[in-house]
Amino acid sequence: MDSEVRFGWIGESRRFAAQSLLAAQLTDWADQWWVDGAAADVAVRAASDDAKPDNKQHALLATTEVGSAVLHLGNKDFGAIGRHLVATSSIDDLELAARIGERALTDLVSRIYRRAGTGKPPELIRGDVPSGLQHSRLGAFVVDIAIGRFNMSLALDRRFMDRLVPPSMGKRVALTARQAALERVSLKLVASMDFGSVNLAQLSDLRVGEVLVGERGLDEALQIHIEGYGVVASGYLQRRGDQRAVLLDDLNSQEKKS
Repeated sequence: MDSEVRFGWIGESRRFAAQSLLAAQLTDWADQWWVDGAAADVAVRAASDDAKPDNKQHALLATTEVGSAVLHLGNKDFGAIGRHLVATSSIDDLELAARIGERALTDLVSRIYRRAGTGKPPELIRGDVPSGLQHSRLGAFVVDIAIGRFNMSLALDRRFMDRLVPPSMGKRVALTARQAALERVSLKLVASMDFGSVNLAQLSDLRVGEVLVGERGLDEALQIHIEGYGVVASGYLQRRGDQRAVLLDDLNSQEKKS
């Protein structure tokens, strides 16, 4: 079991950038190693699922201070990739085909490590694949690689991804001034008048044009409400040109209790 388990998916923008970088590295690599190969037959695609661990014989691990990577060859070996790269299936010397395949894959992984900023060539070894190279929830980035009809997959751990495609620092967003932020918020303001009380008989036969006389004097203050908050001030009704206005008389500093 891994000594440290850290959750953290790689974002889509970083995944896309990493896929593009890997595609460029694979194309350059295939141009030097794949006899009669064509760039159009080389592809790197995001894996549709987490990496599925192979048998130890076909999972090739590399680890340096940059991070870890693993190549999954499926049921193929070094000899299979060697024969594919030289465009023949009739190499009599199986040991020669295996050497070609091993050197080619080691060179491919070395190119990717150099792109991540290390000049130390990694050593490919067979072994168990740690969970950090299997699960996207732990930061693993997995791609499917096609070199013509030869298919394999590559997984990079989160440390490797942080070096290959560093998280964007971006520009710091300046904090909005308090006054500017408050100016963007609109609230419904209501000035209400305590009219007094009338009996039900008075209201039952109201007619247009009738005048209701309240119990409050003209010199009594109105209550100013903010919708959803309550009374925030009191004031007196005035007129400013063609508009109604309220002259504030008192502020209610008591906050609404929730």
